[in-house]
Amino acid sequence: MELRRWDFVMDARIRNSRRRAKEKTAAMIELSIYGAIAVSRVAMQVGTSVVERKKIYKGGSELMRPAALIVAVYNEEIPLLRRALVSFKQLDYPKLQIIVSDDGSDNAREIEEATNKLGFTYIHAKHGGKRRAMYNAFKHLDNDVEIVLTADSDTVWHKDAAKEMVKVLMSDNRIGAVTGEVRVLNGRTNLLTRLIAIRYHLAFAHERASQSYFKSVGCVSGPLGAYRRDIIEKIQHRFINQTFLGKECTYGDDRHLTNLVLNEGYGVKYADNARCYTDVPAKFQQLVKQQTRWSKSYWREILWQIRVLPKHSPYMTLDWFINLVLPFILVFTASSYIAQALGGSLSHALVLLAMIIGMSWLRIAEPLIRTYNPLFLLFTIYSFMYFAVMLPSKLWALVTISDGKWGTR
Repeated sequence: MELRRWDFVMDARIRNSRRRAKEKTAAMIELSIYGAIAVSRVAMQVGTSVVERKKIYKGGSELMRPAALIVAVYNEEIPLLRRALVSFKQLDYPKLQIIVSDDGSDNAREIEEATNKLGFTYIHAKHGGKRRAMYNAFKHLDNDVEIVLTADSDTVWHKDAAKEMVKVLMSDNRIGAVTGEVRVLNGRTNLLTRLIAIRYHLAFAHERASQSYFKSVGCVSGPLGAYRRDIIEKIQHRFINQTFLGKECTYGDDRHLTNLVLNEGYGVKYADNARCYTDVPAKFQQLVKQQTRWSKSYWREILWQIRVLPKHSPYMTLDWFINLVLPFILVFTASSYIAQALGGSLSHALVLLAMIIGMSWLRIAEPLIRTYNPLFLLFTIYSFMYFAVMLPSKLWALVTISDGKWGTR
C-alpha cells in the first residue's frame, strides 16, 4: 500500500516536472521568435534610415510651387495658437496661403482676431470635428495652389520646414505626400516629457525614415505634412465620409489621409530636414488617453491598409505584417515569462528583464553614437513603461475600438 502511494507521488512529480519543462520550452520558443523578428526589424530600420537620412534633395525657388497651409482649430488657448501662427508667418516660402479653419470654437472671436492680425485667411463653421474643418479649408484654397500643407494649432514650425518637405515632394512625381520630424517642445518639463522626446526621435529618425527608404511611410503626421493638391482633390470626399463599424470616423485623420494617398499608388516620404515642435502630455493619465486614441486609429487603419499593399514594395507588406503580429507575440511572450517568474522561476524573471533592457539598448545605440547624448539611456525606462502600460493600452484600444470618442478633449 505504501509502495503504491509512493509510486503515485512520484508519477505526479514526474508529470509536473514534464509540464514545467514543456512550459519552459514553449516560453523559450516564443522568446526566440520574438527576438528574431524584433532584432532583425530594428537592424533593418537602423540601416535603411541611416541611408535615407543622408540623401540630399536639391532644388531652388523653381520647386517652391504655390502652397497653402491648413490649420484646424477648436477652442484653442490663444497664447499657444498665437505662438504657432507666428511660426507660420516666419516660414521661408515664396508664396504661401495660410488658412485657419475654426471648428466652431467657443472663443471664435479671439481666434479670428489673432488670425486676421497676421493677415491669414479665417473660416468658421459649426462644430463637426477636425476632418470637417480640414475639408472646409480644402474648399477655400486659392486657384493656383499646387501643394497642401497641414499643421496642428499647437505646433511651432522651423522656418525651413515647408521648403524642405516640398523639396522631397517635388523630387519625384510619384511621391504624393511627405512628412518631417516632429520634436517635443516641452521636453524639459519632467521625466515623462523627456522620455516622450526620445520616443518621438526614434519614431521619426528610425521608423519613418526606414519606411521612407521604400517610399511607404505609413502616417504623415498631422502636425507636419505636405500633399499634392491634385491628389487631395481626388480623395477628399472619401476622407470626409469615412466610417467604421457604421460610425463616422472622428480621429486618425492623418493616418487615413496617408492611406488614401498610398491607395492612389503614390509613394509617401520622410524629409529629415523638415522639423516642427509640439507640446506633449506632461501627465501620465493624459499620455495613456492619447496613446489609446492613437492606437484605435492604428488598428482601424492597419486593417484598411490591406488594399494598399499590392500597390507598393514587398517591404511595405512585410512591415505591415510585423506591425500587425508583433504586439500579440510580445504579449504572449511576456505573459509566459511573467507566469514562470511568479511561479518562482528567477531565471525567467532575469531573462525577461534582460530582454527589455537589451531591446531598448539596441534601439538607442545608433542615435547615442550619432549624437553623443547620454539622455538616450533613459529610453530603458520608457521600455519598461511600454511593457507595463502602453502595450496593455494598445490592446485595450482594440477591445474598445467601436468607441469613437476623442478621448482627450
